[in-house]
Amino acid sequence: METIQYFLKKLFIVAVVFGILLAIFIALQKFAPNFMKKFSFVGGSGSFFTDNWLPDPVNLQKLSEPSIANLDNQIYEGGLTPGMSYVIYGKDGKVEIITVPYKNKPVINGEAIPVIQNSPAIRNLSLYKEGSIKLGMTFYGEAKSTFFSNGTFPIYLFDSQSSMFAKETAISTGQWSVPGWTRFYVKINSPLPSHQSCFVLFTPNPKSQDKNINYRAGLPVVCN
Repeated sequence: METIQYFLKKLFIVAVVFGILLAIFIALQKFAPNFMKKFSFVGGSGSFFTDNWLPDPVNLQKLSEPSIANLDNQIYEGGLTPGMSYVIYGKDGKVEIITVPYKNKPVINGEAIPVIQNSPAIRNLSLYKEGSIKLGMTFYGEAKSTFFSNGTFPIYLFDSQSSMFAKETAISTGQWSVPGWTRFYVKINSPLPSHQSCFVLFTPNPKSQDKNINYRAGLPVVCN
């Protein structure tokens, strides 16, 4: 009899705890839906143990994508070669290379032009085409070691009007001076335009020892 009472008491305690947790869950769903979305595993790569969550892709059909034709005019630095090629990474794994003449005739946004002498210098991005970025978010990737100088290279952010509004820094997580691929991370520290199409541009460090780099990697995203 005492054994039954003991188990009934434990069962009651478990039921009370479960009820409290259920009430908290329902309250969060109702009053803090964004919080619940952040920690949802459905359709995303989030985790309870990381803040590097990326939202689901957003439909850009109703948004005006930034034109990349005039980006060089804003960020050209002496160590970079005029007339750059942009490597556009799609979430389906396809890579598109776009050539943009520096201070010359514009190109059609999205026009693919083969560049035989170039190969992608950015890979394994945790941020994907048409994905969302927000203040405080961190994303990861790998870059050729020639992109780095002192373990960093610049990241430029453009709004839907193709105007640069921020510059961030990609920081290596390993030995960047060894030839090959180096893992890096970028933390978004700058305020972003609200709910509009933006463009993330990865560029080699102008102080890089390799002066033959004549391409950059670009990624259309949505700023939140």
